[in-house]
Amino acid sequence: MAPRKRRRDPPPLARDAGPPEAVTRAWLVVPLLLYAAASLAFLAHSEHARHDFPLDDAWIHQVYARAFAHGHGFAYNDGGPQEAGATSPLWAIANAPVQGLAAVFGPGAVPWGAKLLGLALGGIAIVALFVISAAALQSGWAAAAAASLLAVEPRLIFSALSGMETVLLLALWLGAVAAVLRRRAWWALALFGLSPLARPEAFALLALALPAWALLDRPRHRAPGRAAPAAALALLAGPTLAWSIFCHAVNGGWLPNTYYLKAHAFSLSASSVVTLWRLVIQHGWLGTAAGAAGMLALVGWISAGRQRERVWLAATLGLAPGAYLLGVVGSRALRLDGYYWTRWVDPPLLVWVAASALGLAALAAWGLAQLRAAATPQARWRPLAALITPLLLLLISTPRLANSFGERRERLASDGRAIRKINVEPGQWIAAHVPPEAVVGVNDAGALRYFGQRRTLDLGGLNYSPLATQHATLSAAAEQLDWLAVFPAHYAATGLLEAFDPVKWFSIPLAEYTICECPTQTVVGVARRRDVARSPDRRTTVSP
Repeated sequence: MAPRKRRRDPPPLARDAGPPEAVTRAWLVVPLLLYAAASLAFLAHSEHARHDFPLDDAWIHQVYARAFAHGHGFAYNDGGPQEAGATSPLWAIANAPVQGLAAVFGPGAVPWGAKLLGLALGGIAIVALFVISAAALQSGWAAAAAASLLAVEPRLIFSALSGMETVLLLALWLGAVAAVLRRRAWWALALFGLSPLARPEAFALLALALPAWALLDRPRHRAPGRAAPAAALALLAGPTLAWSIFCHAVNGGWLPNTYYLKAHAFSLSASSVVTLWRLVIQHGWLGTAAGAAGMLALVGWISAGRQRERVWLAATLGLAPGAYLLGVVGSRALRLDGYYWTRWVDPPLLVWVAASALGLAALAAWGLAQLRAAATPQARWRPLAALITPLLLLLISTPRLANSFGERRERLASDGRAIRKINVEPGQWIAAHVPPEAVVGVNDAGALRYFGQRRTLDLGGLNYSPLATQHATLSAAAEQLDWLAVFPAHYAATGLLEAFDPVKWFSIPLAEYTICECPTQTVVGVARRRDVARSPDRRTTVSP
């Protein structure tokens, strides 16, 4: 009987040779210290950076996190039906433990918990980029250099402290790439599979998991019997399928409510492409000479090697973010004047920051290696130029980056102050003055529900499926309301306000409302239905 041929394993996605692991890990302290210092600079700038969120949407996530923590699933109202209002269900679930802080210290502790969670995820993204760079460049110092550029990126720090899901998707994205390069196939499949639950647009990333699937053929990764393909498919597609089925059961569609209210048929125009370009260069490294040079250097590094892992990195860190951005800009109306819009594009832009940082580190690592190997002085000028160029570009780009850093730090504080004045304080007033059995209609549906703790109808439909997908009318929803807490200017022409008497006003000067250029959102009016006093089960003694 002829001896059985031993099957050859497919080539690894990264070389096994490299610096000792302990030496490489020692370099990781550099980017993490820079990240800690940059984050502290943001937090120390203002109490609103510490205690407030720059978007009311962050409080919507906390509404669902509280429901999930109390065992109510994705119920927007206590004891109410499930809702498909959580565009990022994974972020709501991740914040459920944060609600323990509210139980001990009160609702004011929730921003601290969410910000610490965001900072931890930002740190994970930095570590993942370090692992990616170490595997790709085989250099601890080069990996530290790449991770350090991401660590001081103001767009990253703002996102980590925003209470939003941006940094969660970034950590999953870069973590999955690092897992593939380290040949951790099951981890890679799990992280890619969870990505669409951080942002639905990340569904396109599932195709990037094919190299992880290929790694399952290696003996060290294979599960017993025929279980591996089924388990891999469950990890990769199971979370998205489960969430889609949930959405369909709740709202009759396969996506969260926001897609039926805010998205439009895909179309690209010259103006939308210009808007996208301006979003790319608006903040941080990508708007500097170093950022652009890093992307070019990455293209050169990939072209010079042409190994399979380099081609895959090009697709994962370069092409996939571009496709993600085109998908967002082609299906949504975007503006440049607030985080409400830019947070939709921040995850792929931060991946591009990581790609640019990897490119600069690759150029410097190549220059140093060639300089050491040069036999003659004449052979040293090119690698010396490759080593010095990234340093010069970073030096030239530092003033612009510092300005961007200061602008993002100031904006986090001013946006947080505006949300406190217009959303949090009205919610606290409702909790203190509105009867517990009252039904409140809102159009900003986060802090008013979280702090108000009354049955709340989102008149925008994002957290009220009948208005989002089931063709209910605003007038039909209004019939259920006892109170309103809305921007009056939004409903001046609808007739909704005619049945309500104003009770309390909350306002902020237009110059201090930095969330967006939205003059109609600087006043919130709390009003009571005129005939509510005649209802025996909804009496109130509140006076203006």
